[in-house]
Amino acid sequence: RNKSVETVGTISSPNISEILKFTLLWSDNTKADRLARFAARSLGYTPDAFGIQQAMENVFPSLGISTSGLQVYDGAGLAKFNKVSVRTVAQLLVRIKSDPKYAAIKEGLPVAGESGTLRNRYKEVAQSAAGLVRAKTGWINGTVSLAGYVNVGEQEYVFVVIADRIQPSEPRRKAARETIDKMLATIARPVQAP
Repeated sequence: RNKSVETVGTISSPNISEILKFTLLWSDNTKADRLARFAARSLGYTPDAFGIQQAMENVFPSLGISTSGLQVYDGAGLAKFNKVSVRTVAQLLVRIKSDPKYAAIKEGLPVAGESGTLRNRYKEVAQSAAGLVRAKTGWINGTVSLAGYVNVGEQEYVFVVIADRIQPSEPRRKAARETIDKMLATIARPVQAP
């Protein structure tokens, strides 16, 4: 018998780079954890914290990124016992900047005063750095961090700031964020018009 087939509906998914950009822009921890597990599995490791750790320990050194002291307990960076050094993050950011195949990562980072988790920062404090900082925000318990890129005239620099042992309250976290933002504003400069 010949039956006609009628499409009831279709589903499409964004490509992986669009998912990655959204994840970074809005600090979507659920998606970050899923992406890390997916990456570990695609590299032949188990899709759990152990597999993510193994993947990083085996891939990062080949990219010139240190894994010294790295401890991974989840893919989102929320586990209490996660550890990563400033050196590892800085080397990762340099690698991202130097290789066009990682462009989606850099493009996904929020821009100070304009987008994502940085859209409301740099509007009242450190206004001179608005639009000149592209970075990933972070906080957990007594730690606040910001890592990414800052424009200083014609140059773009990598930076990583981790403020640790902060009293776990929103006023203290806010003060730490403002201090980080003010510090970046002391060096951020737009490109001078000819």
